[in-house]
Amino acid sequence: MRRAKSIHCDLGDEKTEMELEITSLHNAPIDEVTYLVSRDDWNDAIVIDPCGYERIAETLKSQGKTCAYILLTHEHYDHIGAVNDLRHATGGQIIASVSCAQAARDPHANLSAFYDALIELHGAADWSNITPRYKMVPADFTFNESYHFSFHDLDVCFVETPGHSPGSCCIEMENLVFTGDTLLRDVPVLTRCPHGSKKIYKEFALPYLKSIDKQKLIYPGHGRPFLMRDSKYIH
Repeated sequence: MRRAKSIHCDLGDEKTEMELEITSLHNAPIDEVTYLVSRDDWNDAIVIDPCGYERIAETLKSQGKTCAYILLTHEHYDHIGAVNDLRHATGGQIIASVSCAQAARDPHANLSAFYDALIELHGAADWSNITPRYKMVPADFTFNESYHFSFHDLDVCFVETPGHSPGSCCIEMENLVFTGDTLLRDVPVLTRCPHGSKKIYKEFALPYLKSIDKQKLIYPGHGRPFLMRDSKYIH
């Protein structure tokens, strides 16, 4: 079994001492992270929460891979802004929760209608990645509560974790969990955004998060990976 190679990308990337290669593309100015999941013996990859199509395309090309699946942790614009271009260019199949897939097609629900103001709050009044009133293409596969599928010999599991948004979910692969904005390391989950709910988060997302093994590696939607045991907000 070969261990992951280090893959060099602008703005930093991480590697895991595992068979899977996880490439992290950090997108300024709010440090959204797009993840590419692959392996040396695959000619294709999974892309999670694509934002910034050109960098994704360049990275896939440099790795000699195409996109087989596009997986979404939730519907907010900074996590889906490159879906349409990536889907058109590669034919990658989109998988999302029913709520995520529906909201991603609504500029107010996916927040693209408000992103110019949000980016200005982050001190960057002009961000070239913004597409006003973005509507994502329809998802190829949708689910309620949970969904499992196999990619090569990799088992992938979605678990719905609403609260940050109605369509939020976490994605499990081996000892990794991609949490989107449902769990970050150094800040509590944001439930005050439009359509978010602290009550729903506590009822549905929090029990799942507390069940995650403390040794699992968390790949959040913003910031750097961390072990579950190092989370400051889940005990």
